[in-house]
Amino acid sequence: MAGKRLKADPDSIDLILAAFFLARQRKGYHAGYYALNALSLLFILNLPGEEGSITPTNFQRRLDRLRRDADFPPEMSQSLLKAWRECRPDLERKVSVLSPHRMRKVKNFVELVVDVFETCAGIPLSEVVAQMTVTDVARLEAGFGLNLAAAKRRSLPFPGFQPEDFESIFLLQRRLEDAARRLVRGLPDRRGLLSGPGGTSVDYTSCWTAVSLFGNPLNSPGEEVGFQILATPWLVAAGLVFGPQASQSRRRYYEILEDDRGRKLLRELEGAGAELVDFYWYCYQESRTKPSKLKPEELSRLAQKARAELGSPPFTSGRLIPQRTWSYEEALVRGGGILDDCKLLYLPVAELVRSLSAQ
Repeated sequence: MAGKRLKADPDSIDLILAAFFLARQRKGYHAGYYALNALSLLFILNLPGEEGSITPTNFQRRLDRLRRDADFPPEMSQSLLKAWRECRPDLERKVSVLSPHRMRKVKNFVELVVDVFETCAGIPLSEVVAQMTVTDVARLEAGFGLNLAAAKRRSLPFPGFQPEDFESIFLLQRRLEDAARRLVRGLPDRRGLLSGPGGTSVDYTSCWTAVSLFGNPLNSPGEEVGFQILATPWLVAAGLVFGPQASQSRRRYYEILEDDRGRKLLRELEGAGAELVDFYWYCYQESRTKPSKLKPEELSRLAQKARAELGSPPFTSGRLIPQRTWSYEEALVRGGGILDDCKLLYLPVAELVRSLSAQ
C-alpha cells in the first residue's frame, strides 16, 4: 500500500498519458522518454528543493526522500531503480530504433511509472484514457508528437550555471536545454522564430553544446536563421545564429550591415550587451568588437570582405556575428540573471532575423 498521496499536476499527467499511449503502440520508442520526464516532474512537485530531470546522481536520493517523507513503498522504489538502470540510455533521449529486447525493458519502466501515478498519486490512467475525446487525443499528439513538450518542468526560477556543469558536457547540455525551455516560456511571443528550442547532440569528444530557435525569413530550405545559446567549458554565449547551409541569409545579413538599417539594429544589440564576434569551428572566438567602435566605412569594409569570403556550405565559421559572451567565471557570478540577459537580447536578434526577409 502507498503512503502519503503524491501531488500530480496537469503537465505531469499529460506526460504519463503520452507515455501510456505510446507504450501501447508497436513502435513506442519515445514512451520511456516521456515516462522519465513525468517521473522527474512528480519528484519536483513532491520534494521541495529538487528540480530538473532524473540523473545518475539524484535518482537514488530522490527515491530515498520519497520513502522517508511520503512513505513511498520500498518495493516500488527498488523496482523503479532496477528498471531505470536496465535501460537508462533509452530513457534520457528520444530514440528512433530499439531492439525488441530493449523495447520490452522500456515498456516495463513505463508500466512502473504508470503504477506510481495510479497507486501513489491516485490518477486512474486507464479510466482517464477511456474517457478521452478525439480533441483530447489530438492535443496530446500536437504537444508530444512534434513539439518535445515532454521536457516541461515546474516554473521555478532558473538557477543559473553551476561549477559542475562546466566539468561535463552532458551536464552542460542539460543545463542549457533547461535555460532554453524557460526562456521560451517567458517570451510574450517568439517574433517569428517558430522552430525550437532544438539542441545539438553531444558525445565524449564534444567541446560545445547549443540550443537554437530558428526562423526562415527567406522561406527557403536550409536558410534557417535564429537565436542561439551556446556553452563550452570556458564560456557561455548567446545571439544570432545561421544554419550551416544558410548562404543566402548570410549574404543578406552582410548587405544589411552596410546600410543605416543594419547599423541601427547593431546599436540595439549592443544596448543588450552584444558584440560582433568572429569565430571558427562553431564555438572558438577569434575576436570580439563593440559595434560602436567601428566607423560606418570600416563596418562596410568588413561586411564586404565577409560576404566575399563566404564560400560554400556547410559553414563552420562566421564573421561579425552579434553575440553576448560570458566567461565561465562571469556565468557563475551572474547566476539566474543570465536568463534575463538572454531575454533582453532575444528581441533585437529576432528583429534582425525578420529584417533578412526578401520582402
